Amino acid sequence: MGGSAASTRPGTTASTRTRSITAAALTGVLLTAACTTPAPEAGPTTVSPSTTSSTTTLPRVSDGQVSIGVLLPSTGSGAQFGSPLISAVRAGVETINAAGGVLGQPVRLVETDEGGTASSASAALDSLIGQGVDAIIGPASSLNALAVASMAVAAGIPMCSPTATAIALDEYPDNGLFFRTIPSDSLQAAAIAKSAELTGNPRVGMAYIDDVFGRAFSRSVIEELSLRNLQLVNSVAVGATDSDLSEHVAALFSEEPGVIIVIADADTGARILAEIGANVSIRRPTVPRILVNDAIRMARSSQLLRDLPNRVRTQILGISPMAIPPEGAAFAAPFAAHAHDCVNLIALAAERAGTDDPLRIASGIVGVSVGGSVCQSFEDCRNRLELGLQIDYVGASGPLRLSTRTGDPTIANFQRFTFDNQGRDISGSIFDATIFRSSAF
Repeated sequence: MGGSAASTRPGTTASTRTRSITAAALTGVLLTAACTTPAPEAGPTTVSPSTTSSTTTLPRVSDGQVSIGVLLPSTGSGAQFGSPLISAVRAGVETINAAGGVLGQPVRLVETDEGGTASSASAALDSLIGQGVDAIIGPASSLNALAVASMAVAAGIPMCSPTATAIALDEYPDNGLFFRTIPSDSLQAAAIAKSAELTGNPRVGMAYIDDVFGRAFSRSVIEELSLRNLQLVNSVAVGATDSDLSEHVAALFSEEPGVIIVIADADTGARILAEIGANVSIRRPTVPRILVNDAIRMARSSQLLRDLPNRVRTQILGISPMAIPPEGAAFAAPFAAHAHDCVNLIALAAERAGTDDPLRIASGIVGVSVGGSVCQSFEDCRNRLELGLQIDYVGASGPLRLSTRTGDPTIANFQRFTFDNQGRDISGSIFDATIFRSSAF
């Protein structure tokens, strides 16, 4: 039996979030004991992963010290992407502790390796729960977030992901415990549809990866296209393991679309683009505008992208959440600013609640991101809280304005990108964020 579980957001007037959680999960909540090991006077305490299982811990006892768990990739192929995020989290905690910490105590940081699979992320999350963290930053992967979020929900611990964009997370039954500083793909779908509209050609074809990510994303794109009176003339599902994509792309071109949208991960997206290139080289005198999602830019320097005919490459326009703040900002690595913002949201919510209790931290995260006195640093925001003010934390990644319904940004900057002749992605102009508000919010 499902039921609605609303979270109280102090200081907000918008309706509470309506994601539901099963009664069985609610009655089976496992509250873990917080670690009482004191932290050093300066800098975060970094704790090595433990083998303790969350299923054997006692009910949590508040110890007055905020403990933040890190669930991001630090080894393997994901380390290149995850390491800058981890560094941004550490920098955020160091800045907070230098300013006196949270609740008068230094923030304790517990790091684990998300790894590259759901099983590795699950083991890492179990370790964090067993070590009594009060909130978690991560996972980085949308698929991992979908796979393991139920563990954090059952333990009553809030999670903040800086990079998991999957639409399937919009309505995840999280009991008000899952947050993002990166916009959902539902906002990106609106940006892609708007870009298609700006081409002036109403006939749109779409190829998407046939998995939980691609199916949800494609449905959102279709909804946004219909709002703009654009005609979807063909939609082709591509399996990640499909070896020959020639028939898929032939079907994509069969209705002569003026715009092609490609929604996929980096590998599948590069293969779709390569097949489009082969098809165009053989049969097409002209090339439609090709719009691609942000994940495809991670295929940078792929041989498939380097080998694209120039007349195809120049027609590709990518749409991505603004991964890197403007020049001169504190964080240069993609999405590092979003990881930093997770730290500050958690810390400020704890300050506002006056406790390290995870559920009360969760209930305050939205409230410190919207509708108050604008502030941009932990110390400035905390000072305003101490004066009794409602605050609107504007993060390193920009304004957040988290939704009371989904816990996701309701407004976001999007950036165009293209590929050069070496397959490298090149950032371009920035969209006006105010026009990309999805009906999902």
